[in-house]
Amino acid sequence: MRKMYFIISITLILVVIWAILFHEEGDQKTTILNAENGVLDLSDWSFKEEGSVKLGGTWLYYPNQFYTLNDLESGQTVMPESFNMPHILRENPLHSHSHYGTLVLHVTLPQNCGTLGLQSDLIFSAYKLYINHTYQLSVGEVSTLKEDYEPYVKLTHAFFHPVQKKITIIYQVADFDFLYNAAKPPILGLSGTIYRRSILGVGRDLFFFGIIFIMSLHHLGLFFLRRQDNLETLFFGIFSLFFGIRILIVGERFLPAEIVLPFVIYAKFAYLSVIVGFLSLFGFLYYAIPDLLSPSIYKLNNRIMTLAGLAILVIPMSFSDYILMVISLWGFIILIYAVIKMIQGIFKEKPYAISVFIGLFFLGLAMINDLIHQYTMRPMPSMIPLGLALFCFIESHTMAKKYIESHLRSEQLDRENKQFLSEIIQMNRQLEENVESRTKALKSALLEVEKLSITDYLTGLPNRRSMMKHLNQYVETEASFYIAILDIDHFKLINDTYGHNIGDQVLVKLSNLMEQHLNQMGIVGRWGGEEFLMIASFANDQEAFTFFDRLRQKIGDENYEHLKSPLTVTIGFTHYVKGASLDHTIATADEALYQGKNKGRNICTYQAFLSEL
Repeated sequence: MRKMYFIISITLILVVIWAILFHEEGDQKTTILNAENGVLDLSDWSFKEEGSVKLGGTWLYYPNQFYTLNDLESGQTVMPESFNMPHILRENPLHSHSHYGTLVLHVTLPQNCGTLGLQSDLIFSAYKLYINHTYQLSVGEVSTLKEDYEPYVKLTHAFFHPVQKKITIIYQVADFDFLYNAAKPPILGLSGTIYRRSILGVGRDLFFFGIIFIMSLHHLGLFFLRRQDNLETLFFGIFSLFFGIRILIVGERFLPAEIVLPFVIYAKFAYLSVIVGFLSLFGFLYYAIPDLLSPSIYKLNNRIMTLAGLAILVIPMSFSDYILMVISLWGFIILIYAVIKMIQGIFKEKPYAISVFIGLFFLGLAMINDLIHQYTMRPMPSMIPLGLALFCFIESHTMAKKYIESHLRSEQLDRENKQFLSEIIQMNRQLEENVESRTKALKSALLEVEKLSITDYLTGLPNRRSMMKHLNQYVETEASFYIAILDIDHFKLINDTYGHNIGDQVLVKLSNLMEQHLNQMGIVGRWGGEEFLMIASFANDQEAFTFFDRLRQKIGDENYEHLKSPLTVTIGFTHYVKGASLDHTIATADEALYQGKNKGRNICTYQAFLSEL
């Protein structure tokens, strides 16, 4: 009875953890919306209230052409084909059987949507992403020739601040290896939401990987400590190890993002992990409850899985998927056979048959869910990590109880048994310390990533994203304040004349001067390139002008190593009042800067707030 309580408790705990990790509410929700003929209207959508959007439906596909927005706007393009998102992995949806081309989606955004993020997962086997005219990122190497093409799959995130209501998302794609042009809908949402989604996904995968990996090491260690009549721990450890690593490859694709290896290594390991998993799972069941499963079927399964594994290693990637389909079918046949035999074992009152059956039941449900997700690409979370964790917890408990009972019966008063138990306790303590250490390291890494996301790497000042956050805080807490934009005059000439290293030194020194001048009266951040944005509060316009103009003079009087002529800057500033539009206030400061440059630069210019038309 206590055993059943343990199984039920562990199940409930992991289900609650899973529910928390997958709980979506507010801007964390994700909804799939279907485009029509390459157009998706989100003008009435609220990313903050309704969450992120999976960009499904019909995209436009230009086969055998790599286009940019300039090409599309010119009108001189081939006739596009329809491309439905998502695409099932097992079929080529394109009548042209194209190995490369351009995917296009035109999106109408809501007003003042802020900085957005685009999360891309599987888009063919290599792609290059553009948003409007701006190149964002690449995965693998796209090419018109197979010889120059390099496949790769990883989860990517592109962050951008749309200046127009309409954007065009362009993927230049290629797939010469798999030949089925698979694609999952990208996810569009607020930058903070996409960032948190990524961190949560990686944390979730690492959490379950840590559980499974520790169990794998534990049971592999048990096998090497006591090899006699202990093959079930070997198979259990191998099963946990391979499927644990697979979580880091196919979940949030943590390993491909962190460790760059040839794509074929990750792809073949993902396939091999399924084959080795089925082989070791059946081996564990065969030895966990002796005389229940047929030895002939056990040997047949070993031969089939071994041949399949060798085939995966030597055949081209385009055929590997078909082998995996056959192995998955065979694996489920074996799984059903094992479940039936476990039910028979329960009726025959075989020791531990009921707990093995419960663990197998959870694992089977998770695998069915994962295959539905893999073969149909439906927008559903993969349950494999949860199913694996439940299976490993239950079977680990089963084996632990089995060994404890065996030792109590045969070696209760033996000194060697006490020493063995002491080593197990010590190992468990060490593993717990490792878990704590890794958890601390992960938290530290997350804090560092958060810091890097809001800090300009060169000057150490807050970056544009951070300054927008500070501006919003000022809007909420201050009745009025001043916004100033500073631009270095002829900075490109400095870079061209003295080199970018000297230009960087100038930026760093200028940043220090501005921080010293503000001296806790406000905040300064790098707005972009040679532009800086300052926020401060003053009693009136004249006081603000005096303050910013004194900064301009101070910068001009400063000595800059390597520069043969004085450094000058132009400053434009304006006054924000309660209830005004923040975007228009920034635009007004920018207009003041523009006026200063038209007046000859090296000047401080004030512009009253330009009201919205």
